[in-house]
Amino acid sequence: TVTFVDGPKPVCVHINDAAAGILGWSVAELFEQDPLSHVVPEEEAFVRERFARRSSGELGERSYELTVLRKDGRRATIQVTASSATMDGRPVVFAFVVDATARVEAERGRLRTEAQFRDLMEIAPEPFGILREGRFVFANMAYAKVLGFPKAEDLYGYDVAARLDPHDGDTMRAREKFILEGGRPPPTIYSARRRDGTRVQLEASSGPCEFEGQPAIITMARDVSARKALEAQLVQADRLAAMGTM
Repeated sequence: TVTFVDGPKPVCVHINDAAAGILGWSVAELFEQDPLSHVVPEEEAFVRERFARRSSGELGERSYELTVLRKDGRRATIQVTASSATMDGRPVVFAFVVDATARVEAERGRLRTEAQFRDLMEIAPEPFGILREGRFVFANMAYAKVLGFPKAEDLYGYDVAARLDPHDGDTMRAREKFILEGGRPPPTIYSARRRDGTRVQLEASSGPCEFEGQPAIITMARDVSARKALEAQLVQADRLAAMGTM
């Protein structure tokens, strides 16, 4: 679109069929209407302020998103990239408009899915967490509890390998690399140091995921300290029995 911005309101002097198609009107119909009438009410003040700045010679941001009303009453999100110029000695704005509705709806859907995921993980009885570069970017209360922290937020940014035995830390980093490259490793038991310094044995199952638009690793852990202690006792009992037999 090409719009003069030196009057009390913007005046479009060129609209192509693609721009008109986004709004659902014909080019002829759009020339008969106020360009600002297509902006949703909650964004009208922003657009009028932007027009006032343009009229006074300020450039403002070159690219921004705007929600508009189509002819059929549906809303559409458009990506506007504008540049200022002069035509016949008058200030004018050349704007390239792209229909971003599908992208915006997809992003909203992703955010809804992540919110639902967070809600489910928060009430899960087993420790669930999401790691990126060896640090928690999300963890539920069960994970905080098993590591001895009062709340899940205390784990955010938490360097997991620093709380593991050195060998386990190397194993965790190797598993993370393997998973991000498409591997599916079996569950692994780590010896982790709790907040109070005591040790806990965690059996972790991990896999790849996308979180907040970036690759990450989702992990589910289980406290197997009691099981490992019992196994150690059974091994010791077997040794004593063997010695007695000898």
